[in-house]
Amino acid sequence: MTTSAARTTAKFAAGEDLIVFVHIPKAAGTAFNDVLRRVYGTGFLEYHPRFAGFDARELTAEQAAGIRALSAHRGYGYHRMFGERVGPPHRRDGLFTGRTLRYVSILREPADRLYSYYRFVSSNPKHRLHAELSGLAVEDFFARLASLDHQACGNLQCRLIQGGREPHSATAAIARVRERYEAVVTIGDMAGLIAYLARTSGWALPDSAPPRRNVTPGVTDETDRAFVRAFTERHCAEDLALYRYVAEEVSPRFALPAAG
Repeated sequence: MTTSAARTTAKFAAGEDLIVFVHIPKAAGTAFNDVLRRVYGTGFLEYHPRFAGFDARELTAEQAAGIRALSAHRGYGYHRMFGERVGPPHRRDGLFTGRTLRYVSILREPADRLYSYYRFVSSNPKHRLHAELSGLAVEDFFARLASLDHQACGNLQCRLIQGGREPHSATAAIARVRERYEAVVTIGDMAGLIAYLARTSGWALPDSAPPRRNVTPGVTDETDRAFVRAFTERHCAEDLALYRYVAEEVSPRFALPAAG
């Protein structure tokens, strides 16, 4: 098993905090992962099935004991996918039963996120959709994604925040935020989220802000942006409602004081 999970050696007692990050694509998650990696080292497991080099079900109880933070492009509840899934009811959290689960996530304004996704796929040869979609005008790009029933053309942020297989909606996602998440912020308050976790978890962090990662260079095309905004309003109304709620009611709780 060639993964940081295999190299984990530290052990943590039952009840030890486990930060579980729901990583929404193109919403500053890579930069946040860098912070978790700096803080926890091999105690941080960033799981992506195409790159992790192991099946999540192969994770052992001994390896799980050394994990302090998880990150994945997976919805709420994904911590249960690691190790054996079958067990008695009191082991509903699987390998992490007995740990204090601290779910967190970062949202991005939906039209901004989709426009960033379009530019990222179009300009990044390593992306799995680049060969098929690069060079397409923005209208054709999203028409092609819609024809593939790609998750980017739906309410992806609601789906990941809510988790589960039931119909996804802003109402259900907001209920999940209220009941199960320790913190959900917008990109603008990511530094506040980091400061909050540092304060409540005893992190020692440098004074510098986390670097921006996976930022696509180039000039914004306002015509393309207008199309993406209209597309978002048609296809991602639930994400827009979720974002408005978090931006107005939740994220400000974690905002850093204004300088000056």
